[in-house]
Amino acid sequence: MEAGGKISWLEDELSCPICQDIFKDPVAPPCQHNFCWACLTSYWKKKGNSECPVCREMYSIKDLKWNRTLANIVESFLKEFTKEQEVSQPDPVCSLHKELVKLYCQEDQEVMCVVCLHSKKHENHRCRPLEEATKESKEELKILMKSLQSKMVKFSAIRNEYELTLKHIKSQASGTEKQIKQEFQKLHCFLHREERILMSNLQKEEEHHVQLMKQKIKEVSEDISSLEATIQSIESELSQRDSALFLLSLPATRKRYAIESILSGSVTTWYGNCTIQDRRRLQRVVNSAQTITKANLPSIESIYQALCQEKTVSILKDPSHPDNVFLQTLPLGRRYRSLNTRTSRFQNSFYPPVIRILNGLTNS
Repeated sequence: MEAGGKISWLEDELSCPICQDIFKDPVAPPCQHNFCWACLTSYWKKKGNSECPVCREMYSIKDLKWNRTLANIVESFLKEFTKEQEVSQPDPVCSLHKELVKLYCQEDQEVMCVVCLHSKKHENHRCRPLEEATKESKEELKILMKSLQSKMVKFSAIRNEYELTLKHIKSQASGTEKQIKQEFQKLHCFLHREERILMSNLQKEEEHHVQLMKQKIKEVSEDISSLEATIQSIESELSQRDSALFLLSLPATRKRYAIESILSGSVTTWYGNCTIQDRRRLQRVVNSAQTITKANLPSIESIYQALCQEKTVSILKDPSHPDNVFLQTLPLGRRYRSLNTRTSRFQNSFYPPVIRILNGLTNS
């Protein structure tokens, strides 16, 4: 058998059944069929099971054993095959003259034989033996390689600097992002807190205005009730069947209700600010009207007290009334607490005289 046939036969014997190439890291399951480690594990992964590609027996990866003997044979074979290729490689010959090339033309940068040296194509060209030209070319390549290596070192340094800059940029961006989120979180908390405060103030203001309007509605309702009582009284007089009595009492009724309407209109508001002299003058006016109309008119003080009591009762009956804070009883619950204030406007308001009236009624 020739050497080429022997190599081909041995190469077939040393080839993996999966990749059809020389074994690399040969392993064998208990069935003694040899495979490349990478080929067998890849095959099992694709198949989804761990069967032998040759005999189909099932094994696990723990059953595989490295075939050291086969690995040494493969290594020896590759060394011998490389040497044989180097020995069997023929020397290069000139394509024109079929002579061995032994020279190198520096102008045309090509190898040539001795016959080519005297040809017209290479006339007056600088030529060197192959060994000498190879040595010079290798020296040039070494110099070029050193230059390239120097550039590679510089580029590597620049790349490292860029990588450090990139890391710094990412770190800075991450820190800035975290800071922005923290600031916006604080801003959100501040806005939510301000929203709660504003909504609370709005609710308080709404409650204040609602209570104020309710108070005004009650005052108007009280005036309406007073007018309804007057209307009922007038209706009772209208039902008077005796015409003579009705006509005799008509002028006095007109004047009495007119005077009562004038005197009782918001008397709880303005009467408390009147001085003693003003009250006496008002009473003299009432007395004069009583003499002229010959009607039995109540005193202005009694009208004031009656309306104050009526208004106070309506306030005390309503726990949500805003004026309840001014009508607080003492610990024993018998008398109402007096109001101490420095402003004359509050002293002359509705509340101090009402408390005096209530305490006077309690004492009596």
